[in-house]
Amino acid sequence: MHRVLLALALVNMLPLLWAQNSAVDRWNVQDYPDPHSYDTFRLCQRGNQSNICDPNGILSRQEADEVDSLIRSVYRETRCGCRSCIDESRGYIIRVALMPRMQRILSQNNDTYALLHDARQYAYTLSRRWMMSGSCNESLLILFSKFDGILYTLTLPHARLRLSDQHVNRIMLNVRPLFDDDDTVGEGLKEMILRYRMALEGKTEEAVRPQPWTEKSTSGASGFSSPSFIPLILFLMAILFIQ
Repeated sequence: MHRVLLALALVNMLPLLWAQNSAVDRWNVQDYPDPHSYDTFRLCQRGNQSNICDPNGILSRQEADEVDSLIRSVYRETRCGCRSCIDESRGYIIRVALMPRMQRILSQNNDTYALLHDARQYAYTLSRRWMMSGSCNESLLILFSKFDGILYTLTLPHARLRLSDQHVNRIMLNVRPLFDDDDTVGEGLKEMILRYRMALEGKTEEAVRPQPWTEKSTSGASGFSSPSFIPLILFLMAILFIQ
């Protein structure tokens, strides 16, 4: 009887926990919940242990489920090159962290270079807190900080053997337009993960192939002055200067 009452109490508390998370619009990296932890996955607005944390509900529940399903398929169906992956028939690890803003770690300066350093440090610290090293650093973390204009991918060394910085760069060029609109962020993440999977499987040409929305969005020379290009510009500079 006591267990039933406790379970009911926990279920009744979930909306309150989610509401409290929604009120946090700037996340300290030490407080940001781990979707793979049994103790904190609910704080990520997930119904069970997951690969995506979205405490503020940037995605719909269905979109988050679809992203999570794609990530699980990468883990089940790809094979990284280290011995443990081969012996255990498993592949690459992907995690996704979504937030309105990151709480700055290194600097309060809002210039591009300072933001990039903070994004890199934030993603690295989060990967350590989430214990993402796997068996041989076969992991990658996608960080999207909406109002900071940050879309960043941290690749650990073994994953980078297949998914190089140059591959990530070109894939980001292709998916960037989908992050311009709140309604297509979920589609952008799914497209990104599908393309990362292609690269991890050695299908590089297919992974970096432009899509119609890419050509349409970049056809005008004035496009690069638009604020919508900030995530792309920040990412490209991260690739060039700090990875």
